[in-house]
Amino acid sequence: VRIAAVKAVSSLTQIVETEEQATAFKTLIGPLVRVVEAALQQGHEDTAVLAIEIFDDLVECNVVFSAQDLPDIVKFMLHIAANTHLQTGTRSQALTFLHWVCKNKPKVVTRNQLLPAILNVILPMAAEPDEHDEEEEESPSTLAASTLDTVALSLPGTQVFNVAIEGIGQYSQSTHPNQRKAAMTLLGILSEGCAETMRRQLDQLLPFALKAFEDPQALVRVGAATCIGQFIGALRVPAAGDIEAV
Repeated sequence: VRIAAVKAVSSLTQIVETEEQATAFKTLIGPLVRVVEAALQQGHEDTAVLAIEIFDDLVECNVVFSAQDLPDIVKFMLHIAANTHLQTGTRSQALTFLHWVCKNKPKVVTRNQLLPAILNVILPMAAEPDEHDEEEEESPSTLAASTLDTVALSLPGTQVFNVAIEGIGQYSQSTHPNQRKAAMTLLGILSEGCAETMRRQLDQLLPFALKAFEDPQALVRVGAATCIGQFIGALRVPAAGDIEAV
């Protein structure tokens, strides 16, 4: 019954055209959250994913959420995304919701100071070992990187960089190679959305990234190479200019 109800609601979101219709969906937000919670508690992740997809649709069609509903749902989705006991597909769907919120309603994120909470989920996720099932399209680390890219492109670059760089700095000093690699990967990803801010700090960021080439772990050195490549593309770092000078 629950699955049938979720599918029925999902089909209705495809025909939302008027402001009145969009507003009517507000009454479904609470019940949908409870459906996701119950489904996850009972191990019915497929049902939870279907319900989360409805939230994606509601954000896309600009359903009018209350001032508190949307921030609460963002926190709920972050809780799901951070849960390493869930399937990657379930966590991915939660991050997809965050993607649409950042793109369509960025002021909700900044106004409610949700950026630190988002990055507190992305950083550990980016450092997860790449042990996902071969049948799954993306690993948790790839999903985290993609989410950060959306965040950096959708929100004010200076705000994103200032919050992210603290965690990246901590991860770069970690004893765990996956965390050191994640630091390089995420720093490179920031270079597109936070380009203006990062160009002003390039004299510090470039040596920081180059130092990772001295790391004893190959995966960290690969991450550093990727980071420098993104610097060259996004920050207009000459491939054989500023780097040689450093």
